[in-house]
Amino acid sequence: MESPAPRAAGRGRPSPAGSVSPEEARWFGRALAAVPTPHLTPLLDLGSSSAAYRRVAAPESESEIFAPLAGRGVAVHHVDLKPAPGVDVVGDVCDPAVQDRMRRLGVRAVMCTNLLEHVTDRAAVCRALEALLPSGGLLFLSVPRAYPYHPDPIDTGFRPDVDELGRLLPGFELLRGEVVPFGTYAAQLRRKQWLVPRDAYLLVAGLWGRNRWRVLRENYRFLRRPFEQSCAVLRRR
Repeated sequence: MESPAPRAAGRGRPSPAGSVSPEEARWFGRALAAVPTPHLTPLLDLGSSSAAYRRVAAPESESEIFAPLAGRGVAVHHVDLKPAPGVDVVGDVCDPAVQDRMRRLGVRAVMCTNLLEHVTDRAAVCRALEALLPSGGLLFLSVPRAYPYHPDPIDTGFRPDVDELGRLLPGFELLRGEVVPFGTYAAQLRRKQWLVPRDAYLLVAGLWGRNRWRVLRENYRFLRRPFEQSCAVLRRR
């Protein structure tokens, strides 16, 4: 699986692989709350990054998802390619040895958020997700539906709706799904007013390469158009 490399903090945006917007975190929080605890534990959080990232850069994931799970006694194992404090399993989810290590945990549920648009072989990742879960196991999955180009380190442009997510995983049945809107780039600029002079300076100074220019151009396509996230809960057949 392609590495979801360094995560940049972004409030209200899912751009770093594995991170969630506040609206997305609340959606998953409600979905998780509706599931009996025995069907969730233990749970794997794929592309988790460090504990510091989850608590500081993406606090909604902690407050809406992981703190409530801890309060219910759900065992959560955080998985990432890079070792860091708060990462319990280090490795590639497509590596058979890593898969074997995770299966030995007796996994009942998996969270995979904002990751599939950053991999070149989605089919292999989906096969790995299916291999991780037993029959009846739950997959909490999200991918941007309407969102700018955001390489981390790549962005394949994969922007599925909920039905497309279901078709991508024929070994699962779709239990619930929704395209969740979560703000605009204009709203982000209002929250982070330093972005405008910073971007202007970098462009005038010629400090951005072609890839960064594409990122900026795509961001402004969403100046008024809402960002959207496809969120789904699926059950292994």
